[in-house]
Order: sequence, then structure tokens, then C-alpha cells
Amino acid sequence: MKRNSTIQNLTIEEVNNGVGINHFMQGSLATTANGHHIGQIISLGNDGLRYVYGQPAYNKKQEEVTFAVGAPLTGSGVTGVDYPKGLVSYTPNVDNSTNNAKGLDNYFQRVTTPVYAHSYLLTAVVSDDYVDTDNIKGPSDGDLGTYTKFSYERIDNYKWRVPVELNKASYNEGLKTDIHDDKANYIYGEKELFYLDTIQTKNFIAIFDKDDRQDGLGVINDNGGIDNNSKQKVLTQIRLYSKPDYKANGNNATPIKVVHFVYDYSLCPGVPNSLNGQGKLTLKKVYFTYRDSKKGKLSPYVFTYKNNLPYHLKAYDRWGNYKKVPSGISSNVLTSPLPTFEFPYVNQLATDVHDNATAWIFNMKNRFGKNDDFNEKWTDKQESEHSGEVTTFNMNYGAKPDGD
Repeated sequence: MKRNSTIQNLTIEEVNNGVGINHFMQGSLATTANGHHIGQIISLGNDGLRYVYGQPAYNKKQEEVTFAVGAPLTGSGVTGVDYPKGLVSYTPNVDNSTNNAKGLDNYFQRVTTPVYAHSYLLTAVVSDDYVDTDNIKGPSDGDLGTYTKFSYERIDNYKWRVPVELNKASYNEGLKTDIHDDKANYIYGEKELFYLDTIQTKNFIAIFDKDDRQDGLGVINDNGGIDNNSKQKVLTQIRLYSKPDYKANGNNATPIKVVHFVYDYSLCPGVPNSLNGQGKLTLKKVYFTYRDSKKGKLSPYVFTYKNNLPYHLKAYDRWGNYKKVPSGISSNVLTSPLPTFEFPYVNQLATDVHDNATAWIFNMKNRFGKNDDFNEKWTDKQESEHSGEVTTFNMNYGAKPDGD
């Protein structure tokens, strides 16, 4: 296979010394990272365009912790186990430390991955005749040639963990006949998040407006626990302006076009790191408005979904599809049904297979609210009152029964 582009890279040290098209974002971890790390990636295509990936996004810390939670030699059993969820409680900073006194071996292991760049963000696309001719580093209005410049908003030190619950870890029972070999583990990390803020060319500027998400909350520390102040961002609208108008009038300028996104948190209810027990971020509508006209709000693209099943940490089969967790799970191996992590096989009942495989799927209808023959048979009919033309998406990925 012939390579159609040339790829180059610069180190962190080279970029900090002024080599390359742009500087790193002020305050980002790239400004203080090890000098030998890759700091900028440039891809040169056969059309002469240079794609500059000039902003590394760093994972500050990642820890994988495993420790014993089994009964000690004189103990009678393991305590604090949530069998349906596959979690176990532990004493923070004791069990997950070298002071662990559980099980026979008092086992404790912490594997720490040093700081590393997990992504490289696109910061500029420049033409073959682009020349940085002014005193501003990177693409700007005074430069020759054409360019597209990407700017970002940064969130520092977002803390994530699996599982998110406070002082709980994933439970590994080991042998059922041995109460001393049980182990627990969790993964914890800290990273910086970037969100696209503006895209600029010589003539236009697009501004990406964002708001705080109510799901995907971060954790307090390595022992978990939801931090309601640690929030990610969600895109609410994109505003496109003529650049001269925006430079003269700022946010009072008249947008050429605005893309509006409407969300709720209805899908997958019961997510533990969502405010007030809500579900996951769910796109409901997209509509467009132009200049001073708001008519586009009356004819949105409406998104509907099928099989909105509740969240459960272990509700999946070996293929990754949803599988309902049976009720009545306990530590009694004689009377308890098998949890999904011990019996991950697909339920063979046709109706269950279809419902599980189509959990939270995106449905699509045309603007007249009609499905094709396939979806007419398998999509729940939904009626909504709207004024104006409405395009409702209602796409079903369920399988047809044999012979239909």
C-alpha cells in the first residue's frame, strides 16, 4: 500500500523552544511534560494541506489496585459483599495499602502508570502556501495563505474511577470453597479534558457553547465517591458568524446560522454518577436557526429510542449486549441464581434476545412519521404533537424472525 501522506513529529522540548506552528495551551500539562515526549504531530497530504495536531491531552495518573478481602485464617466469612453488583466494601487506606490484613496472604498490589498523552488534538489545518508572517504565533489574520484554526477549553484534573462507589471495589470471589482467597480491585486516574471552543478561518468563526453535564460526574479521590462539582461538558449550540461582524460586535453580532442541541437524561436510568439518579445524556432534538429568524425551532429533527432499560453494573452478556440481572442473588450457592458475571451466556428466549440486543437503540422515521416495511413491524409507534414539519428519527437494528 502506498502512503499518501508524510507524518512528522516534534518533541515537547522542541515546541517549548518555539519550533512548530503553535504553542501549547497555557496551563496544560504539555507545558511541563518530559521534553522527550511527542508534542506535535504534522500530517502532510498529497494536496499540500498540513494537519497539525499540536495539543497533547494528558492522563496525569493511572493506578490499578488489587488487594485481599478474604476472611483471615480465624475468620468465618467475607463481609461487605454486594453479590448482584459484584462489589465489595473495604476499609480505605488500610485494606488498599501495605497494611492489608485480609485473607491468608494479606495481598496488596498497586500498579501506577506514569503521566502520558492519551490524545493529540487538531489545532490547525494550513494550505501549501501558508506563511506565518506576523508576530502572532500560529494562524492569525495577518498570515498569508489559508488556514483553519481550532481552539479548546480545558478542564484540569478530572478524576475517574471504576467502580465509582465510595470505598467499594470490584469483587473477585475466587474459589467458592475457599473463603480466604477473595480479592478486590479498582482502577483510578486523573486527566485533563479538552472541549472544542472555536473554529476560525480568515472569514468565519464558529463558537461552540457548552454547559455542565449532569452525568459522568468525577470521583472525590482514589477511594471513589461521587464529586458533584467534578463535571464534564455538553455541547448546547454552535454559532457561526462572519468574522468581521464578530470582531466588531462580539456576542451581539448576528449569527449566520446556529445549530441547537436539546438533551435530557432519560436513557439508562439509575446511573450512579448522575445527579439525582438520572440516566445518561440523551440527545432529543436538533434544529437550525438562521440570522434573526427562529422558524427552524418549529421543524426540528426529533430523536426517539427503544428499550430504555435501567442501568446495572453487571447487566451484560459475553457479547456486550444487555442481559437482565436475575433477582434474588445471594452468597448461598444452593439457592441463589447465577449472576451474569458467572453465567454470561446469551438468553435463548427469542423475545428476550431481541429486547436485550436492541437496548437503548436509536429509532428513525421519515418526516411523515412512516417506517419502511422492516421498521413498521419492529418499531413501537410513538405519537407526538408538533407544530410545523417534524423529522423524527426512529431506526431499529433488531433482527427479523426467520421467514419474515
